[in-house]
Amino acid sequence: SGVVEEEYRSMLDKNYHQKMLNARQPLTQEEYEQFYQFPYPVDGSSMTISHHHSGRYRLAAIQQHKRIYKTENS
Repeated sequence: SGVVEEEYRSMLDKNYHQKMLNARQPLTQEEYEQFYQFPYPVDGSSMTISHHHSGRYRLAAIQQHKRIYKTENS
C-alpha cells in the first residue's frame, strides 16, 4: 500500500512515460508466453540475465536464490 502525496505530479516524467508507451509492440499469444518462460535456477546456482532496454530497472542476475537488480545505466 502507499500514500499519494499532494505534489506527486511534480515528480512525473510524462515525456519518458509517453516514449515508453509509444514504443510498445504488439505480441502474439505465442510470443507473450515465450517471453515469460524464463529458465530460472532453482538449485542456488548463478545466472546472468540478458540486458533488455525496457525500463529504468532490470533483473540482471540471480545468485544463491537472490535476485540482483540494476539501473538502466549500470
